Amino acid sequence: AAAWAEQWAGNGSGALVIALGGVVDVDSAIAAIGTLPPASISVPIAALAIAVPVAFNTLLKLGLMLAIAGWRSARWAALALAGPVLTITASAVIQRV
Repeated sequence: AAAWAEQWAGNGSGALVIALGGVVDVDSAIAAIGTLPPASISVPIAALAIAVPVAFNTLLKLGLMLAIAGWRSARWAALALAGPVLTITASAVIQRV
């Protein structure tokens, strides 16, 4: 789907398809980047297409952990998971500037 979107719409649309699909399955996003033709998207866009699903997946795990264990029991683990999400988000924001 990513290769088709890139051929049909161009301009990084394949990366958008990968990022959206990767929200459900991070591994598929990583594998899909490899299916795109060389130089079809820039390296920063490819990195963003992988970073977005990773951040959402980490947020999902953080939310599940807090819902199951509660803040009191899971606060240190929650803070540990929040760090990478904040780093990915900051990198994405800085990259787009």
